[in-house]
Amino acid sequence: MEENLLKSLQKVKWDIVFKTFGSSHATLIGLLVEWWITNNPSGFALDEGCTCKGARGCRCDAVLLEGDPRRGIVKGFIEVEGGSDRYKKTINKMRKFLRVTKEWKHLKFGIFLAYPTYASTQKGKRSYSRWFPEKTFIKEGKKITRGLPNKKLAILVFKKSYDKFEKESLRSREFYRGTPEKVYGMLLCNGKKIDGPRTLWPLK
Repeated sequence: MEENLLKSLQKVKWDIVFKTFGSSHATLIGLLVEWWITNNPSGFALDEGCTCKGARGCRCDAVLLEGDPRRGIVKGFIEVEGGSDRYKKTINKMRKFLRVTKEWKHLKFGIFLAYPTYASTQKGKRSYSRWFPEKTFIKEGKKITRGLPNKKLAILVFKKSYDKFEKESLRSREFYRGTPEKVYGMLLCNGKKIDGPRTLWPLK
């Protein structure tokens, strides 16, 4: 699974989130956890809030493990982010997890999934690129994987368009106006992009 991570992530049930409107934050975490457990016979997960002493007590959205559920071996972790002022901060926090050498010595990958918010598009294309800086995700991702030839970072992007709805529609509220367009990803390792961009959904 780790060897062909982006290809495996095409198996996530993305069609579910394409019918979920709002931030979809919890839904996205759940779908990635479901992907891990469904495609890994010995896989299980620790839900959001899990801390790691080696990462200075930082928390992540989910930790992906395999083996005996009473102990387990950490293989991956997930961060889902939708705050325009937190994208870069979250990616930099992932550096701490990737560099843990004791508690998570078998760690193979991290997954960063970014989605836009209404603020990304309220002032048009210029605002979208400012508040949803996709190029920054790659730039910062390369930085935090540099010097780590045995660990990979998947950068996933969940793109949305923001539309107007009739006042009578429940989706007329800003929070629900986002309409999913596509999910795609890039895979980074040792400061370089090694795969992608690869479309994860919709698949042709």
